[in-house]
Amino acid sequence: MSLQIDPNLFSNNTKEVQSTQTAPTVHSKAELDVMRKADTKVNFQGDIYTYSGVSFKQMSREDLLEEEIDYNSLNLTQNFTTQESEDKRLVVAFRDPQDPSKVMAYKLDREVVEELQSSFSKNDFFQREDGILRLNGNAEEYIASWVLDIKKNRGYEQADKNADGVINTEEQGELSVGFKVYSEYEYLAKKIVTAQSSVEKNYQKLSELGEVAQGDPLYQKQKLHFENSVEKELGHTVMLDADKDGVVTLKEGLEDFIPEDKTLEESFAAQVSQKHLAWIEKLQIKLDLNTLEHKDLTAKLPDEEEEEEKFKIDTYEEQLTLV
Repeated sequence: MSLQIDPNLFSNNTKEVQSTQTAPTVHSKAELDVMRKADTKVNFQGDIYTYSGVSFKQMSREDLLEEEIDYNSLNLTQNFTTQESEDKRLVVAFRDPQDPSKVMAYKLDREVVEELQSSFSKNDFFQREDGILRLNGNAEEYIASWVLDIKKNRGYEQADKNADGVINTEEQGELSVGFKVYSEYEYLAKKIVTAQSSVEKNYQKLSELGEVAQGDPLYQKQKLHFENSVEKELGHTVMLDADKDGVVTLKEGLEDFIPEDKTLEESFAAQVSQKHLAWIEKLQIKLDLNTLEHKDLTAKLPDEEEEEEKFKIDTYEEQLTLV
């Protein structure tokens, strides 16, 4: 499908618009009328994180009762939440995915534990008398697999140069929590018919992505929210993985940026529409009212690049004004 741009906008042929010219699909009047009235169809494809599969032999109740765990040797963190007077997190223990002969533990927020308990069998949770919640079965493998992914694939273990358990601002660049997406949409004049974003590469180092702005629109995101320790990132990941299948999809990850009273789809469509209208206004695009056309959101036209900041959405609240 083609982009129709007035060639007179570019004088002396010093600036040329690079685009692939393909014949637009012909639609009937009835089909076009349906497109104009329908909501924008939004699609997300690809995965951000995939856990590293860990397999343990399930422990019997007798094994769990006889298991000795030295509470003091677990090296548990102190409370990270300075606004609370007491640490309300729960100690969750499981076998170390890097050395199954050892037991490790993290403190997880109660909502994270409740999310796990609602997703796995009650037999996967053994409450010890010392207060430790010992995981078993599928729940143990699930958590251990995410820990291994965070430490190795996302690079938290290697990035923590001073081995203090916290990723500081100087160490963040080594985290492989970035990704690259391809975003595009179809439009019928000013109407956005379809909009989609797909992951091209994941587990990219933040230092290799260039400038990553927190206020970037959804179709330009290069990273999700991330935490500064394995422990906190584990809890965050459990909440992101809505269906507990061991994969955080692009759609699940982007939900983290949407307020509770909005949907991801309508927010995404609104941002694309705002970008589309700004593009039309700036370049005075001649619209074909009866042709469905396509635009690549990741490509920049010469004049768009020069004044990109003029039309960039400055804050997240402004991005949602058209919803």
